[in-house]
Amino acid sequence: MTGTDLLRRRTELGISLDELAEALNEHADQVRGYEQTPGNLPKSLARHLEYVLAVTDHEKRLEAAGLPQCAELKAIFAGLKPGQRKEVQRRIELANQHSSTCERCRAREAMLKTLPPLPPMPLPATMRFFMALNTRIEALPSMLRPAAWGAVLIGGMTMVRAVFFLVANPGRPLQALWPVLAAVGIGAYGGAVGGVAYGVARPRTLRFGRLGDYLTGVICVFAYLLAFAIPINLFTQDDTFRGTTSWIIFSVLALVFGIVLGHSAFKRDDAKSETA
Repeated sequence: MTGTDLLRRRTELGISLDELAEALNEHADQVRGYEQTPGNLPKSLARHLEYVLAVTDHEKRLEAAGLPQCAELKAIFAGLKPGQRKEVQRRIELANQHSSTCERCRAREAMLKTLPPLPPMPLPATMRFFMALNTRIEALPSMLRPAAWGAVLIGGMTMVRAVFFLVANPGRPLQALWPVLAAVGIGAYGGAVGGVAYGVARPRTLRFGRLGDYLTGVICVFAYLLAFAIPINLFTQDDTFRGTTSWIIFSVLALVFGIVLGHSAFKRDDAKSETA
């Protein structure tokens, strides 16, 4: 998108310079500078401008149809600060509840379906990657999703460590590559096993409340470690997992790490109960 393209697009949509500046939360002179840019605008800025233009156009059409933004819905998100994950989730739930019963919100939603679709929301490249990954995994059957997430998370963490290993060994990258790839594969395998354990156990441990969070963590860690211990014990001569003492140490470590995991990763969001 060039500056000329921006000017033409804004004019076609009937959006004034001041309206676009307000939507962008920028001064009109800044927006005028964008439109006077002779060459291409930065890609990230162009995506942002295209999205804001489309949103502003939709809002103008809704207002022209007598459907301005619902004041109650706007008030739900008022004062929300970045980083308040639980509060964001709570307010989204409140907004969904309100929208399902509000006549204006439902009328706006019905009209929005008749308008041209919005372009993708401008996001950083890493965020776009993770959203695409989430879409792919959520398209899998429900029983496979925990395994896929486990493989991605553990495999990803292993890959990060592998990159540092390769950087630390610049003189022999090819010799180090196969062990690195094997480590990533093994990490993904362990994560997948832990994910399967989570998918099987979590629906059953929820009934135990906060204790269920800890039980989930312990089960996942035991499954993850057993995924390595059993093959090592059966198919190698390694003595790490042979003998009562080794298994006692293994169990204690799994119990400790499982409790830590349950406390930090599986802690339930009690926002609903607090606001009920």
